[in-house]
Amino acid sequence: MPRAQKGLLLVECDPTVKQLILNMDEQSPGIVIEEIDEERLLVNESRLEQVKAELERRLEENTYQVEE
Repeated sequence: MPRAQKGLLLVECDPTVKQLILNMDEQSPGIVIEEIDEERLLVNESRLEQVKAELERRLEENTYQVEE
C-alpha cells in the first residue's frame, strides 16, 4: 500500500486510457508511481501536463474523422 507523498495524484480513468498511460510510462519512466487497481493509478504530478498532452495526441490520432 502506498504512503501519502507530496507530488502524487490519484488518476481515475477507464482501462483503455490506463493502458495508454502505462505504455507512456514504459517509454518514459517516472510517470506512473503505482497501479492501484483496474481504473486507478498514482501519477507523478510534475508529469501530468505531459501525460495530458500525449493522451490528447494519441486519442486524436485514433479518432475517426469524417471528411466533408
